Amino acid sequence: MLSASKQFNVNRLFAIICLFIAPLSAAAQIQPSLCIVCGRPFKAGSTIYKHARGYLCGDCAKLPTHCSLCGIPVIEAAAKTTDGRVICKDDAPEAVIDETEARRVFSEASDEVRRIARGRMELQFPQVAVRMFDVDFWSRERASNPDDGMHTLGFSHSRKLGNDFVHNVIMLSGQLRSHLAGVAAHEYTHIWMHENVPPTRKIEPESVEAVCELLAYKLATRRGDTNSQARILQNPYTKGRIKDFVEADAYLGLDAILNWVLTGTTPKLEWRTPEMLAAASAPREAAPHIAAAPAPIPDKLLLRGILGSAKKRMALINDKTFEKDDELEVRVADKKLVVRCLDITENEVVLQVNGAQEPVRLRLGEK
Repeated sequence: MLSASKQFNVNRLFAIICLFIAPLSAAAQIQPSLCIVCGRPFKAGSTIYKHARGYLCGDCAKLPTHCSLCGIPVIEAAAKTTDGRVICKDDAPEAVIDETEARRVFSEASDEVRRIARGRMELQFPQVAVRMFDVDFWSRERASNPDDGMHTLGFSHSRKLGNDFVHNVIMLSGQLRSHLAGVAAHEYTHIWMHENVPPTRKIEPESVEAVCELLAYKLATRRGDTNSQARILQNPYTKGRIKDFVEADAYLGLDAILNWVLTGTTPKLEWRTPEMLAAASAPREAAPHIAAAPAPIPDKLLLRGILGSAKKRMALINDKTFEKDDELEVRVADKKLVVRCLDITENEVVLQVNGAQEPVRLRLGEK
């Protein structure tokens, strides 16, 4: 099952609405001294342009390259993602490009979500493989309407294998650390719902996403991140449902909402109904599942799933996620194998194991 978190893409509008607001005369009453982009003094009588972070000279205002995060013109990128998005010097220290750092952000956000839920959102199968992706491919390939302004920031994939779950989270590179934490909280909540919501429980898609956004909102609240709180409330992704959930949380508390998620009967949350009032006063219980023993380590390489399309595929092998040409250590029984992914097709992967010349082929459905 795939679940995605999205955000309205304002970057195309930012340069028009926020970057180049009305130009200011150099003789204006408020006279800045230096351009915030090139650092040079403004020329007498020249036109000055206003940006949310300060004032720009005419030359810098015409620069073709802009920061993918704040929209400011950039002479030289302080950081750049693998797909070519440029990040300015002010945003670069907080932008997450390294996959190891992304895993740390996900781990910290997940820990905080569990604390916020006071033990109700533990996973039976807590091992989550976290990877990063580039915006151009996934936004084009996954959006039903690429021009609607919605931007994929991350998605999760949970697959049931017998009595086990295999969880994967893939998040957009080059996001601000605070934004990435919200995506992590959102996708962790999807994973928890995949494990715990009964198959017979029907919740409308907008409300499913609103539950996940609520945990991201509560994480931002816990951290005092008012910018992220406002961004979540303004995001049209849930079609306004997030505001209903925030209001319900304020009046009834998170326990009532989680009770509704797990045992409710309505597809849409109406928190003033008798059902929700009853959920608020229901005993606080852990998620209704039987605790499972830790999943055993496979005794051979198993192809658990393939994501994506022909342009970009990812393969889930044991507890690791591979793209083509990735080389990772994979645990098999009591040893570790060095596995290099040579190719990924629609239903097969070709691997090199421990440097052997003879390739290993794994097909979906093989045990």
